[in-house]
Order: sequence, then structure tokens, then C-alpha cells
Amino acid sequence: MLVAFTVENWKSYHESTTLSMVADRSRRHADTLASPKYYKGLHILPIAAFYGGNAAGKTNLLDALRFVQEFVSHGYQDAMSIPVEPFVSGAEDDGTVSFSVQMLVEQPKGSFCPARGIQPELIYQLDFDVTRMGVTYESLSWYDSKQQAHTLYTRDEYGEVEFSDEMVAKLDEKTANLLGAIAVGTGPRRLFLTNAAGQGQRVFLPVYEWFQNVLRNASTSMKSARVTDFMDDAKYSEQFGRIMHALGTGVDRIELERIDVEALPQELQPVVQGLTSQIDGDAMMQFMGSDTRYGDPSIRIYTVQLQNGAPIVRRVQTYRNGKAFGLYRESSGTRRLLEILPVFFDLWLHANRVWTLDEVEREFHTDMTKELLQGFLDGCTADTRTQVLLSTHDLMLMDQDIFRKDEIIIVERNAAGESTLNAIGDYAGIRNDLDLRRSYLDGRFGGKPSIDSTEFKEAIDVCSEEK
Repeated sequence: MLVAFTVENWKSYHESTTLSMVADRSRRHADTLASPKYYKGLHILPIAAFYGGNAAGKTNLLDALRFVQEFVSHGYQDAMSIPVEPFVSGAEDDGTVSFSVQMLVEQPKGSFCPARGIQPELIYQLDFDVTRMGVTYESLSWYDSKQQAHTLYTRDEYGEVEFSDEMVAKLDEKTANLLGAIAVGTGPRRLFLTNAAGQGQRVFLPVYEWFQNVLRNASTSMKSARVTDFMDDAKYSEQFGRIMHALGTGVDRIELERIDVEALPQELQPVVQGLTSQIDGDAMMQFMGSDTRYGDPSIRIYTVQLQNGAPIVRRVQTYRNGKAFGLYRESSGTRRLLEILPVFFDLWLHANRVWTLDEVEREFHTDMTKELLQGFLDGCTADTRTQVLLSTHDLMLMDQDIFRKDEIIIVERNAAGESTLNAIGDYAGIRNDLDLRRSYLDGRFGGKPSIDSTEFKEAIDVCSEEK
């Protein structure tokens, strides 16, 4: 789980800004809070909902997490420029962007454990500074049961890695020498953590795998291959249909329907041939395309697999009242729901995931969005380790019957273009029966779009005059 995330000099975040997922003392929805046994008294929020005007910085914050996930997982080749986006101001800027991620990490049996006894999970903190040219600072720490930080290693602007005495004392000579060699061979555009995991060193593997496997991003343009992966399983395909029907889409069944390769539009047949050469074993690959033969630009989802060396093509098909209807004929909201269902399956099944989800309500009715999120929150307990960080403009969700006060984050951008974060729980005098929507619209929490009605009316009048 994400415990805290700090970013500085990234896009609209100029000053050091921290998102804390540590719950306050409120007892509202306390049964949904994660409570690691090793850290007595620590409770972690399962959800954070970001509100604010357009261009306030909600997406920028989620983009920062996406960048961190990709950079830690892969890094960049030495000849490539790192795609960091520093805050743009009139002053000279050195272009250094700083990130700090504090996370609760599962410790698999047999893995390196810096704590005295074997613990099933520990809190780690990864800090790094990066420019377009390379990493200028990196450190990894862990937290003990009293939430005191212990440094494992640091890396300076020259690429020199120094291991703490505490860390060295826990390593055998062979491992220590190997880590030293990996440190020397780490390029400027890659973290030492990333290189160590890539070289097969298992000491920091649980931390690396948290970034690679746990932290996930679902963009607004997501075309998830996991949709067809799920649908290839009859159990999940049936479940998809039941969920979509229950949510009022009119779809009562959805499945992968086999079609002849020759029946595909002419322009898609080379796509199938190209994918066929890439398929390994019984793997399934997904592609998308439209049927322009009939002037239909609507996108269809197809899959390709091999059977006895020949390609088997199927397409996603929806059914209404027992009859084939076609995904391409469904509303944009229904198609969006299908794309995003694998994310919510992770949430409902409480997989060990931290999902970031931008504009969760896009193309959804409020009731549908509420049902999707409530299905997740209803299953959260002290022992679950699933989270979702989402941005939204849907004020009907700003409800204390759904969220805790500290789970609602107001994002605001000042006149200098700098974004800030403020949890509603940080404001004094917020009663449990307070109408948060009314208070937000009245401007109590900030985060409203800065609209100049007089200027807007004048602009409209000018347009009318020109016409």
C-alpha cells in the first residue's frame, strides 16, 4: 500500500507537496482502514478522491506516480533523455525533480529482511532526485515498529553508492561485493534499485516488485488487454455479463465470438499476420480496428491465438435479450465500463494493488460510479491491502456516507500556477453530518475553478457583435 507520496518541482507542483494516506483519528468508516500488525496504531486509507477545478493539478499528481512507477521499473538507456517535466516559472530552474515514496511492502518468505525478526510486511521509503540527464540522488530506508527510519543506502550526484553500517552488518561478503559491483555499473539514467533487481540481486527485490507489480495506472484512454484475458475464462466472462446487466447497461451477456480471418476488413488482415508471427505458444494477443467497408469508424476489439499453427480470431461481442448486438454499437459509457472492469475486479477481489484512476466518473452516471466504488469499500478491512487513488468532478460522491473526510483531497492552483493538496479532514470543525458538497460549492475548502463571469459575458458579447 502507498503510505505517503511527496513530489517537488513536477509540472504544477513547485514546492514540496505530500499526499498522506495515513488515516487521522476519525472513527468514521474505521473498519475499512488497513492496520499492519507490526506498526501499532498506524491505519492506512484504502482510497483517496481528488477534487478541484480543471487544470488544478489532479492529473499531474497521478502522472507523477505513473512516471515513478515506470522509472523504477525500467529506467532509461544512457543515450536517452529522461522525460521529467519540471515546474515552469520565470526564474532560472535547474530542472531537478524530487520524489519520495513511502510504501507498505509484502516481505515474501526467504527474502532479505532488515528488521530484527522476520516480518510479513515492512514500510520502506525510496527517495530520488532526477533531471533529464540522470539521477542526482537516491536513497532507500525502512521503518521499524516505532516508525523510526533506518537508511539502507544512499547514492550521490556522482553515482557513488554508500551502504549503511546496519545494512553491511546484515550482508554476507559475497552479496556485499556483488552489490558493490552493481552499484559501480549503474548508469546515470537508472536507479541503483532498478539495476540491482535487473541483475538478479534479491536483496531489494520486494521493494522493486512493489513498483513493478503493485503500483498500477489506468489512464483515461486505457484499452486494457486484460479485458480479453479475463473474457478468455468462461467464469469471468459470465461475471462480466452479470455485472454489466446489474449496472443497467442493457447488456445481458458478453463473450469472445470466433470469426473467419477472411471476414475481417482488408486492412486488418496484415495486422493478424504480423501478430501471428509474434505469438508464443498458446498466448493471446489483442488488437483493435474499425470496419471501414461500411463507413463505420467504431472500434472493435479482436484477439488472435494459434491453433495447430493457424490463427484463430475472435472479437468481443455483446448480447441484448439473448441476441448479438455488438460492442461497437454500445454507448461510450458501456464500452468504458468494459475497459475498466478489470481494474475494479482487482479492487473487489482485494488483490495487492494500488491503482491510480483519472476521471473515474467519465461517461458514467453517478449511481454507477458510486456502486463501483462502494463495492470496493464494503470489502475493505484491517487485513486488506488494496488502494485506489482517483480524480473526479462528481460532487454527488462528495459524501461522508461514502468517504471519510481525510479521503477527500482538494487540489487547488494559485495565481502563480502552483498546485497544493488539502484533505477536508485537515479543516477544523467538520462535523460528521456536514453537507460537504454545499460547503465546497460555498468555497469553504477552495479548489473551485476561478471563473470571471463578467469577463466571460463580455467575451460572449464580443462574439455576438462580430457575428
